[in-house]
This record gives sequence, structure tokens and C-alpha cells, in this order.
Amino acid sequence: SLSRLGKGDEVKVEHNGDMLYAIRLVGEVSTQSKYDITGYISNYKEDVLKIENENTGERDSYEVNNGCIIFVEGKKVNKKELETLLKDNYDKYAYVGLMTTTEREKVEKGGEKVWEDVLVLAEVHVYFTEEFVIAGKLTDLDSDGVQFEAVGSSAKKDVKYADKCEFYIGDNKVDFDEALDLTESGTAYVKVTVNKKGDAEKVVLSEDSFEDATTQSVKEKAVKVKDLSDTKITVEAGTEKITYRFGSTNPVNNIDFTVWDNADDEWNDVKLDRALTFFEDLEDDDKTVYAKIYFNKGDKISQIELSETRSAWRDGENYTEKEGTISSYKDGVLKLKSTTTAYKMLSKYNAKYNGNDDDTDVVGQDADGNKVKNPLVVNGTKTSSLTVFERLASSNDVELYAEIVADADNKVVKMEATVKSAEGKIVEYDMDKKTMEIELRDGSKVTLLTTSSPDLTDEDEDTFTLEHITSPKYVGTKVELKCNSDGRVDEITVDGGYKDSTSQVKVKGIAVAANDGLKFEDSSKVYRWLGRTDEITVRNFSGPSTSLKVMKELIEDPDVEVYVEANLNDDDRVISIRVYVREAEGTLVEYDDSIVIRTDAGKKFAFDTDSNAEIKINDYDEEDLEDGRANGMKVRVEFDDQGDVIEIS
Repeated sequence: SLSRLGKGDEVKVEHNGDMLYAIRLVGEVSTQSKYDITGYISNYKEDVLKIENENTGERDSYEVNNGCIIFVEGKKVNKKELETLLKDNYDKYAYVGLMTTTEREKVEKGGEKVWEDVLVLAEVHVYFTEEFVIAGKLTDLDSDGVQFEAVGSSAKKDVKYADKCEFYIGDNKVDFDEALDLTESGTAYVKVTVNKKGDAEKVVLSEDSFEDATTQSVKEKAVKVKDLSDTKITVEAGTEKITYRFGSTNPVNNIDFTVWDNADDEWNDVKLDRALTFFEDLEDDDKTVYAKIYFNKGDKISQIELSETRSAWRDGENYTEKEGTISSYKDGVLKLKSTTTAYKMLSKYNAKYNGNDDDTDVVGQDADGNKVKNPLVVNGTKTSSLTVFERLASSNDVELYAEIVADADNKVVKMEATVKSAEGKIVEYDMDKKTMEIELRDGSKVTLLTTSSPDLTDEDEDTFTLEHITSPKYVGTKVELKCNSDGRVDEITVDGGYKDSTSQVKVKGIAVAANDGLKFEDSSKVYRWLGRTDEITVRNFSGPSTSLKVMKELIEDPDVEVYVEANLNDDDRVISIRVYVREAEGTLVEYDDSIVIRTDAGKKFAFDTDSNAEIKINDYDEEDLEDGRANGMKVRVEFDDQGDVIEIS
């Protein structure tokens, strides 16, 4: 029905010329955004509607006067019909949304009548449901039930679990123990779905309040501003949007506006016009604007502070410590199973520490024990670079546990990650070095540290030993790995053995020749290419090109040092190669997502770059290189074992 539609709903309109024949609701705003007051009807008698407020848990009464419009399930009804429908549906919950208005009326006070603003019901929207949802601040979670109090009130709830109650942290389904872990890490909030028997069918936990349509939900919290005008402010609190309107009961002239000056690190008192300009300018630049809203004793807005960063409200070193298994990592955004917050990664970790006592950056030790800014350590790997962390965290084949420190803007300023488990195909297992290199399903490779003698799980445990999987014949065999508390592999499960008829032998080393066949340093052996070169698989871990012709040029060029791993067939012909550049010299041509150089032989090569690369070209920084100010200079590019650029000098 049309009454179901409300401001903010997304609709699709179908028409023939100017004749409208369909309106389809494709995106509905929340009921808390659509209505002024929401809750569940506890009683309706003699034109008085009693409801349990969805946000506060308090029981409030409202008079339904003759001018009020009533809808039940979208159908317009009168007051008598509402009473009948409530009785007929006694076995269901009656969810209600109230639209209110303010009217000036004379009320009796102190023996005389005075004019006052009075809240009046304009519309009542009722929907019957088999269950209801109630939220609040968690006070206890045990094996029998959940206890909480509604934010902003003294109303307390104690709800027992249904037989198959489900637990969630945000959108992630968890078991009871994981839910309990969140409650022990600090203040937690809960949203409970209650069935007809009054038992909890679903319990959702969060570090942020679910009471998004209440004043209390934004008190003393920095929230995102979605809209600001001279008549209202709309903010995003948790998962909901809430709008505060300025008007006769809360005049905008009574509100103080303050904006944060990033350049001078100070708050400035401003007029409304300046606050609007501040918001609009940042919005035009696609930047997020944050606000803190302050209320007086009558819950009217008294002050609004605006800033482009949450850190404007930081009081000293206001950091948050969290830990848990990584649930997702994408585009620099990290999520843990133990929290609903999304954390943003910095562009660089393990930066050099200059020893300045006044330095406010977070410091700690890297994997080698050096004191650095913004330390990042990945236990269980040979290196702790951001690139390696990203490969592990973004892969569904690796389970990674992380302990993080985040600032007020939810940016991760310190991390210690530990590999818990992994699966992939064997590239190499070196018992002496205590390392195992595996290939993940996305084609990337990671090298994990192992214990001295990991437990081996296989069908023929009596005859199958660790020495077997060190053989080149086991290259490509799938393994499942489990790690100890230090991240080292201490259990290996082999998923089937090698196939003799198609076994592949791997050779590797610094390549010195390629045109007439692949040849390695300190070896006279030449490995011929497969007859049809277009059937040779090429993986280039240092640049964008996967052309075998370009790889041959790299190997043949005396200004480039290339490490190659090659798989051979039974005739010792090369059927696939993995290329990792170690060093390269030449004239700088371009620097952006790739660094392009021209060697003395006149060949141009491109190598992938990231923000971790250290630039040591006189006084040039990354911006100088991107602007082309260093083009034409002679440069030397160094790479790590994974083929990533680590230094440009």
C-alpha cells in the first residue's frame, strides 16, 4: 500500500506516458528512520495507546485523538477497528511506528493555563509479527540467557535462549565462546530477536550501540554526518541513519557550532553559515565528515562539533587494542571475527625510528628485533612485510590471527599476526632450513617456518616420512598445514601422493641465459624450452608482463639479475617458470604503479612498486618520482625474495 512508503525509500516507477501503473519498493529505509517513535503495543484502551519503546525499553502512553490517521498492515482503519484487530491478533506482536507533530496548546500548570508545545499523534502504523527485536547495553551473557538494559533508561531485560539460539558478531555467525570473548573485551551492546514464547532466537553482539534512533546513541560519540542544513542534521550511528530536526522546540539559534582546523590543531567557534560551508566543501571533495552532538538536560541539541577526522577528539594516546581471527581483508580494510569494526591499514609499516623522545608515533620491534615505527610482525614467516601480510590475510587458504592496536580513526598502527593454518600445493620443503613454501589457489606463494619435525598425517604413516615430501616429485602435491602458537608449521597432512607418469622436477637459481634454453649460474646444464612456447606458463612476481619473450630479455640483459624457478617435464624441457627479479640498473623513464627503466642495452622494463619501497635518490621522495622530476637519472632497483621492490637508489 502507498502508506507503506516513506521518505527515503528507494522506488522504481513504471509508467506508460503520463499514466502511472506500478511503484515498486526496491530499497526501504529502516522503520526507525521512517517513524518518529517505534516500539511494540502493550495495550490499547479508551483511545490511549501504550507502547514499549523499541529504543529505550520504557513504557509510554499516547492519546489517539480523532485527527490521528491509523493504518494496520497498510490498510486505513478507524479506532474501533484497531481495537478489534489487536484483540484478534492477541497471539502476535504488534509493532508500531508513530508519526508525531507538535502543536501549541494551553495546559494547566500551577492553577493556571499556559501555552506549551504538546506532542500529538498524526499517524499510527501497525504491523503484526511473529517475533520482535529489542536492543540494549549488555550486562551479562551466560549459558542460560542474556541480560541487558535499554540505553538511556533503567529498563532491564533477562531473556532465556531458545533451543537453537544463534549468535552473531555483526554479520558473522559465531559460537557461544566467541560471543563470550567479545563481552570480555569491554562495553558491548546486544540486539535480541525474541519468539512468541519470549525466548531468544538470535543474539547479535556489537561494540557499537544498536540504539541508533535515540539521543543516547550519539552522545559522546564521533559519528558520520550524512547531511547538514539549516533545518536538520542527519548522522549515521552504527548501521542506521538518524535525523535531528531544528525547529520551534530546538531552535538552530540556540545551537553552538564548532569546526576542527587540521592545520592549527584547534577548534574554532563558527556561525551556522560557516559550518554549512565546512561540511559542503569536504563533501564536494568526497571526504567523510564526522560530528559530535551535545545535548542539554532536556535532550535538546546544544552544540555540534564537526571534523574531517575522528582523531580530532583524541585525548592523548587514545588507542584501542583488539585481537581475533581475520575474517576478511580487501583493499586495505581489515575485519576480525571478534569485532564488528572495520579497520584500515596504513600504507607503510616498520618505518625507521629516529629515536626522538618527543615522537608520538607508535613504536615497537619488528621481526628482527629492531625498534621501528608502526611495527608489523607476521609470526610463522621469514619476513614481516606488509606485502606478505596482505597475501596471507586476503587468501581463503590461510587462517591468520591478529593482535592489533588501532587509533581513533580505526587505523591499525601496530600489529602482530600469527599463522594458524594454511593449505596449498607444495613448492618446496626444506627440512634443514625448516621452511615450507606452498602455492595458494590464487597462484601466490608463501614461505612458512616449520618446527624441527612436524607431525605427518597420511594413510601410510608407518612407511611415509617427512623425507618423502622433500623430493621434487612431490612438487604440486596438496597439503594442509596446522601451526603452533608461534605460527610455525607443526602438523602436515598430505592429500595424496605424486603421480609418477606426470611428475614434474623443479630447478631454480640465478638465470644467466635464456634464448637457446634456460641456463643457471654455476651450472653448464641447458634446459630447452617446450616445443610450443605459447604453452609455457609464465608467472612474473616483479612486473606486469607475462610474456616469455620479455622474460628472456630480462634474463639475457647484463643489467638485470633474475631468479628463476622452472618446472620440467620428463624430457627436461621447461614447461613453466616463475620469475623473481633481484636487482636491476638503468635510466629512470617513469614512476607510478610501476617503475620503468631503460638498461644500457636499450631495453625498457617495468617493475611493480608499492609504498613500502625505500627511495634513496638524493633528496627525492615518492612524489618527486611520480611527478617525473627524477626521470633520466641512473637508478638501481633492489628486490626482496618475493620479487617486490624494496629500494630505489
